[in-house]
Amino acid sequence: MNANASTKDPATAYSDYYTMSAAQKAAMNTQVKTLDVNGQAINATITTGASGVMNIALGDQNVAPAYYTLSNLVIKAPATMSLSDINASLRALEVGNQVSTVSYVMTQADMNKKS
Repeated sequence: MNANASTKDPATAYSDYYTMSAAQKAAMNTQVKTLDVNGQAINATITTGASGVMNIALGDQNVAPAYYTLSNLVIKAPATMSLSDINASLRALEVGNQVSTVSYVMTQADMNKKS
């Protein structure tokens, strides 16, 4: 017999277990790191959810951001951050993916259209 089981109402015997299980799955894992990239300190916040999507926020988050999406990875970086700094940050975080030159140029061009 399960210790969580209720002897009074079998229909809700395991509701606490499922409620806790769902809450744990929905919880996101967040790490904050300071990276040394090309002689400058870059703050990185890495968040991973139950879906497996990893969100990485690089640098100063109070400036206009640019977003880069690579399979299950979403990168948010200041629009002024160079491609080499973004990719060096990803290497420092030991992320296997890199932002391609085409993706970087297309994102920058799209941002220039909006401004």
